[in-house]
Amino acid sequence: MIRRTFCLTAALTIPLWTELEKGNLAMAQAPPPKPKISVSYEDRPDKVITLVGIAVPTIPDFECDVWCYESGFDNRGRGEAEPQPDGSMILTHTRGPTTVKTHIVPGTIPPSDAGGTVAYVDFFITVSGKRKDDVMGMTTVNPCWQMKRAPGFRSEDDYVKDFANQCFMFTEKGLTMLSETTRFPDTRRPLDDRVNTPPWVQNYPPVWLRHPGQRPNSRGIGVDRPIYMLAGEISRDGQYLVAMGCRRGGRVGQVWHDCLHLSPDLRDEYDEAANELRARWRMYFMGNDPDRLLRMYLADIKPPAPAVSVEAKAPDGPLVITSSELPGQTARLALRIAIDGQVALMDAAHQWEKQIWGAVTGGGSGPKGQYYVWANPVADYIDLVVSVANTSRNTIDPRVEAMLDLADPSGLAAAGGVASVLWEGGDAAALGITPPKRITATGALADIAPGEFKTLRGRVHLTKSTPADLEKVRAEDLAEWRRAVPFKRALPE
Repeated sequence: MIRRTFCLTAALTIPLWTELEKGNLAMAQAPPPKPKISVSYEDRPDKVITLVGIAVPTIPDFECDVWCYESGFDNRGRGEAEPQPDGSMILTHTRGPTTVKTHIVPGTIPPSDAGGTVAYVDFFITVSGKRKDDVMGMTTVNPCWQMKRAPGFRSEDDYVKDFANQCFMFTEKGLTMLSETTRFPDTRRPLDDRVNTPPWVQNYPPVWLRHPGQRPNSRGIGVDRPIYMLAGEISRDGQYLVAMGCRRGGRVGQVWHDCLHLSPDLRDEYDEAANELRARWRMYFMGNDPDRLLRMYLADIKPPAPAVSVEAKAPDGPLVITSSELPGQTARLALRIAIDGQVALMDAAHQWEKQIWGAVTGGGSGPKGQYYVWANPVADYIDLVVSVANTSRNTIDPRVEAMLDLADPSGLAAAGGVASVLWEGGDAAALGITPPKRITATGALADIAPGEFKTLRGRVHLTKSTPADLEKVRAEDLAEWRRAVPFKRALPE
């Protein structure tokens, strides 16, 4: 409980005393100050950089800038800024016959039992024009969110340590600091270049996009994948965090100059009558509470929910998988991890748990090793990640067996549904027209040396499709896993 002391003058009125007696502190306090919005310009020979400044009084010395926008427009022009009486700002860009209007609206959420003050800034985007093709052609803009003016967040002596390692996103394991990810070198530079030892910059494509592998003439492309378009940075003193979230985007990008990118998708909503695209993203400025941040993001932004869901009906039993595309159809997934032929049992302290970010997680152990499982719903499939650690003195040979039991195989086929289980390095052969009641698949991890761990990826499809189409998807799954290597996920401590 936070105790607050108020100085009340002799002019205090009876109504205010009454409100205090009721415990309505909101009536006795001024609301927290909102972020202050400004616009400035950097004129360069080849372009004009339009910077939206955000000063946040509720975080000491915090000011940041958003380049609106790094791409999407002819950057020789500038966004026209119109300050509004309520402290908001309207920024207007044009691209040929298309107009992009950004209404930047600051606000605060007062302290409550949920935590301290949260400041935020909403970006409401409206794309308009005469022709539908022109409007629909504006699929994204690229806000470059920069921390160069924020002393507790910007890089100082070491860019990777002071900035990149302070940034985060959410993967199937929940909050994931970029320092915990496998980072790949920029292919435009030699491997021994100072910006590659360790890698300074990285793009992380979201789970619903196919991973392209490490491409030539590109910054490194991470194999740890965001499950939401929500990313930010924690201050070096660990007291505060700042974050940006949108419904859909092309990447979490952490780039060269203390900046983050989401490449938001502008196609959230299309109004055919008005011929307008509308989208929104929000920036959060708050105390360091990632769980609260995620809850607010899910409530505020409402990212698209996957068609499939996964639940743990029993703490150590099979997982239950359903799909909104296939009402009434269920599948039960049982996993068995065997180490040198001995089955590792689920630990009482690591039984199945549904996490606030949507995944179900759990783990166990045996005489020779430990394991941990993440099962996360994406679109119309469940991503599986299984890590096994060797706790013995000898090399071990672990295997993961999945058994998918279908409640009504004939009903699933009649509804136009298909199901499958696939492990990394497995077989992409098609299923029959009528799936069997039980589908089994075994995945093998390469031998693990003492003190080491390895990770196996898998996927459970429960979707409305055809066996032939599912075969193609499974082949693409295998090809994607071959591109997105090496992948590893450490067991929780």
